[in-house]
Amino acid sequence: MKFFNNCIIIFLILLSGCTQKPIDYLAEGKKILKSNTMDKTELNKAVKYFKLSLEKNPNSLETLANLSNTYDRMNERDSSIHLITGTIQSHKDALENLYIFRGMEHFVMQDYDGSIQDFKSALKFNPKNKRIYK
Repeated sequence: MKFFNNCIIIFLILLSGCTQKPIDYLAEGKKILKSNTMDKTELNKAVKYFKLSLEKNPNSLETLANLSNTYDRMNERDSSIHLITGTIQSHKDALENLYIFRGMEHFVMQDYDGSIQDFKSALKFNPKNKRIYK
């Protein structure tokens, strides 16, 4: 019986040593962005991390903003606009910021009409936001 108890204890010790700490995908993606890399492989890895983070927390505006920034760095602004547009439809509580994000993307792409429309939409939520007027 003592042998059996010792085996269980050894098994539990080994099992506890095998558990892995879950990966913080948002933090991993942010590390890549903070490195200011322009390496496509690294940026694709950051996109993967941010998407995995969104699977765990689909309402994370921080993750969405970082994913959008990664697309910008990769010159994939259409992907960024698509991401923000989809988010606008599902995040009614953050529409002001989402319209600002998308308006800025349209502006960088020189789609000034789209940019103005988004900034006007953002103003409906907060007409006193000086950042929008800039």
